[in-house]
Amino acid sequence: MSQEGTSYLTLPPFPLRDELAWLGNVSVWSAPPDIRLADVKDGFLLGGGGHCSARLGMQPRFSTMERILAPHLSSYNFAENNNFRMDVVTPSRDFYPPFIFTPTSQHIWRVRNSGIVITAERDDTYEVVTVNAVHPYRHVFLRYASLRNISKKPITDIGLSFDAPPDVPFPAAGHRSLVLPLNDEEIMERLQEMQPAGRDYGPNYTNETQRNRYMVRGIIGGKVRGYQDLFAHWDEVPAGEAVHTLHYLAPGPRDDEASAIDSAQLIRHEIEATSVARLFQEIKSWWDERANERTLFTGSNQRFTELLENNAVLQTSVELPNGGFTVIDDYTGTWLRDHNGSHLHMLDLGQHEHVRASMDRYYGLDVTNRSLYSVYASDIQPANPLPPEPDWESIEGFITGDVPNFRTLWYGWYFKHTGDLRYIAERFNYMKGAFMRQKLHEHGFLAEYCYDETYGIGPVGPMRVGFSADNSFIALSAARTLAHFANLLHRDDADWLHNYAESIHAAIEKTFWLEKEGYYAMRVKPDGSLDKTPLSIGLMRPLWTGPSPDDDHAIKSALYTLKHLHGKNGFLRLIPTHDQTVTMAIGYLLSAMKKIGHPEIDRVFNDVLKWADPSGTFGEYLQESKDGPWECYEHLAHRNRMWESGINADSIIFALTGFAPNAFERSVTFAPYLPKGWTTFAAERFRVGNTRLSLLQEKSRGKHRITVRHDSGEPLNVHIVLTADSPRTVHIDKKVMDTDWQENRFGIFRAGLEHTLVSREQLIILF
Repeated sequence: MSQEGTSYLTLPPFPLRDELAWLGNVSVWSAPPDIRLADVKDGFLLGGGGHCSARLGMQPRFSTMERILAPHLSSYNFAENNNFRMDVVTPSRDFYPPFIFTPTSQHIWRVRNSGIVITAERDDTYEVVTVNAVHPYRHVFLRYASLRNISKKPITDIGLSFDAPPDVPFPAAGHRSLVLPLNDEEIMERLQEMQPAGRDYGPNYTNETQRNRYMVRGIIGGKVRGYQDLFAHWDEVPAGEAVHTLHYLAPGPRDDEASAIDSAQLIRHEIEATSVARLFQEIKSWWDERANERTLFTGSNQRFTELLENNAVLQTSVELPNGGFTVIDDYTGTWLRDHNGSHLHMLDLGQHEHVRASMDRYYGLDVTNRSLYSVYASDIQPANPLPPEPDWESIEGFITGDVPNFRTLWYGWYFKHTGDLRYIAERFNYMKGAFMRQKLHEHGFLAEYCYDETYGIGPVGPMRVGFSADNSFIALSAARTLAHFANLLHRDDADWLHNYAESIHAAIEKTFWLEKEGYYAMRVKPDGSLDKTPLSIGLMRPLWTGPSPDDDHAIKSALYTLKHLHGKNGFLRLIPTHDQTVTMAIGYLLSAMKKIGHPEIDRVFNDVLKWADPSGTFGEYLQESKDGPWECYEHLAHRNRMWESGINADSIIFALTGFAPNAFERSVTFAPYLPKGWTTFAAERFRVGNTRLSLLQEKSRGKHRITVRHDSGEPLNVHIVLTADSPRTVHIDKKVMDTDWQENRFGIFRAGLEHTLVSREQLIILF
């Protein structure tokens, strides 16, 4: 956005776009959008391939590339205080430019369904466009830049500079810079050495507290001038014409300078042998392949369908090559609880193998380190071969709270989508051992807090001591999942685990349920007294983790949240007295409204748009303004969050489709829903085990048409739940069906239909 508040409305022309028409297919999510309910500075994430990431759009100059992370995403931050920007310069001197280009208008876009980001900036004379991406095979940052003369006169002696701001001297930035010849032509380019000094998180985090990493930066195109700056120079740019160049950042894959130099030489040779357009086409083709592997969404509301796309891109951008996902910058590790959103969303998308690789990596690190920690460094891998499993119930390296139980829930979610009981049998002792290490039976079958609960912000933070109702519900879900697995595996501890789960449930009801207030209390304080503060996340947890949407106490707690903590402005408070919240809260509420069949689901569903950042992903937490959610991020790590984005995207998919697979039983449930104003929505290639099927919805003149199509794989029993304001006549394949409509407590009618679909068959329902 410019200083005057004007902005681009359309993507401008530039030379690379003439060669690659798909560069014009940008997402409706861009900054600034038509309606802003967040800070204009937003993170548009670059990534792909699992080694590099960076962001644009978070500085006053949208083209500033910052938070440059390599070689394994968040492991080591090449640019924690060193953000590479680009300026129009006159080369009257070889140091920093005599003026800084200050655009009067700028914009930023994402190429649809990809990690490719475009920026445009202009004043009365210059228009600068950049196309930014990470090459997934070569693990190199690429920045194409076009400089157009939009004045009516030629511009002479002009250039584009690519460098870091001069106000971050060594050693504050943890780096040194030097000039190094890279090839026989003595091309002078910049080598960066980054030292993340003083970051000792202990043996549970990484075995090395300090590492050197190297990155070579260079440009291709235009005359290269200068030694302090890297900038491309042109003698003249005629009026209306554009010139262009390529800026690359090549991180070394190893800890030596030679590997960085080799990476830079390789990318130069690749470009010289082909073209810049060919290189960007390779990147786009890689993203197209990723999209073709997963469930795809289309519909009449483009902002929502592209919101789902952008969050799928986010998950791919932060996925490690060997499994697992990173929190992105500032927290240079893979945190267990942060994987929840990634796993749920990736399973929705049918990317079972990615989730399994993530679980395998975490299991391997637990075995290797003989621990049950909540975080491991991003760039460490399990031992190969793995040592024997330790006695999980007695290991010293253990984090209490939610993470022991989320380990089990991961496998529960995965099993629903895949039906892979053999995998569950292999990991059962691991899951049970992590669960039993808590020793819930020694303190009344209630779960403790863990300090690192993400919703511990503001006055909620100091309250994170004692026994937690929220964590106890997570433990209850884990116990029930273990009992279910034990029953399927015919284990002799199945009944014991079932009784253990029931003991947790009884303790929760006895301790936390407030009959008069109609909701669950937040916690038991260390002094034994009950804290009756309503915590929205905890009040929605029973429905989010529970197997039954008909539990009266769970429903009342969710309704309390809707009535007392969810404002008409769309904001949802954590507690009544604090105006900050975590961004996944809206996803939990949407899931609750869907499960109980509440008539206000449209209101909650549309509020989701207010919680998203301009890039179409979700940050970590927000504060309340009179208009609703407003960004309040303390630092950049709160942007583009994989956990919150995954939870919210999963809730949107669940709300629209009711997708609930049971691959082991060869069945799936759908509960189709079209919000008010929508006419179509399609979710194609849902995956249940090895079966693919699609759900298509249409609404016209008050009539609904639902098509369920079997695309490939084995036969599948499909259960369809229909909803309506009043009972309706239902046709299946033009035949009238005898339909039993039941009214729920909110006046919404539901009816269930079942049909077994075989290969290439489709079921058409009209009502």
